[in-house]
Amino acid sequence: MGRLAITLIFELATIVMTLLPLRAQAPSARKASFEVASIKVNRTDAIGLMIDTRGDLFVATNATLRMLIRYAYSSHQVLQSYQIIGGPDWLDGPDRFDIQAKLGANVRSLPAEQVLFMLQALLEDRF
Repeated sequence: MGRLAITLIFELATIVMTLLPLRAQAPSARKASFEVASIKVNRTDAIGLMIDTRGDLFVATNATLRMLIRYAYSSHQVLQSYQIIGGPDWLDGPDRFDIQAKLGANVRSLPAEQVLFMLQALLEDRF
């Protein structure tokens, strides 16, 4: 094997090693999403907040957009409000939202992390 063959093998290996990480980082073709979701402005004067997954339904009641973002991006520990930088004034209110979102027709429950990914996609899509 001559110098040319060794050089070609080395260059080919370099190209392959460069392209492999790019393939691993490619976004999935289909984002996880709820089967159906309803987001409505909460018009009550209630002060309580509830965010929960009950069986095949994700429910948030009386939540600001900042609260929803904090929840959606908190996989292992709660994201603190000061960790969200910038955004429009209405991120903190006065509007609060009620969300009801169905996980899927034949889905009884999903891992919490999967529901968070679905909520992230919903917030990106609707806001």
